[in-house]
Amino acid sequence: MRDDEFFTRNRIFPKNIEDTTIEQKGSNKLFEKTGSFDYFFGGNLEDLMDCVNYSINKELFRVILEHANDYKDLFEPCCMSGLLGCYIKSELENASYKGIDKNRYAAEKAQSRAHLNHLDPNIFVQMDKQDYNNKHEAIIGRFVANKDKYGLRELVDDNAVEFLSRTSDNVVLIARAFPGRTNSAFNDYKFSFNRHGYKNFDSISRDYHSAVLDSDLFVIKASKH
Repeated sequence: MRDDEFFTRNRIFPKNIEDTTIEQKGSNKLFEKTGSFDYFFGGNLEDLMDCVNYSINKELFRVILEHANDYKDLFEPCCMSGLLGCYIKSELENASYKGIDKNRYAAEKAQSRAHLNHLDPNIFVQMDKQDYNNKHEAIIGRFVANKDKYGLRELVDDNAVEFLSRTSDNVVLIARAFPGRTNSAFNDYKFSFNRHGYKNFDSISRDYHSAVLDSDLFVIKASKH
């Protein structure tokens, strides 16, 4: 499938930040205060972020796809509205995939997105990652290793990395960094992943700045082998 076809079909909001309304931009502040999904036009904030970061997601998703192609059993904790999961599953038809999110609205949106992309909606389940005990060959995801409240002094959530280490020996994740501090963030991630048994840790993409998230985004890959 062509990337443009997938992203166009899955786009709910304008793909350019310049086309985003003041109301939509302002919801980002509401999201930071409530930590929950905010609705407008039948969507949610995560959909808005996906769309204003249209070109960034295409590049980072391609990197994840390239490396996820090495595995046949993929798991995505905190799958949000299922954009990455649907993209990967649409491209890797022979690989198994399971996505979970503790937010009911996110899980329902992910199931609707799966139906839109002619995939089995049951690949997405509402569940807190702390209640999940299965093991998988590899984990993919976005911001899984970050603190829930971005902006805290600690960028990396060590408890989340501990969960990843119990669930899989291999991870390919989109990570966040404070603007202009990608190298420092990389070292913070590396320290936490090494502490939890991952021996090999690399940055496998260039960094991209997201104006909406006020973050630099890049892909990291870690393995225990």
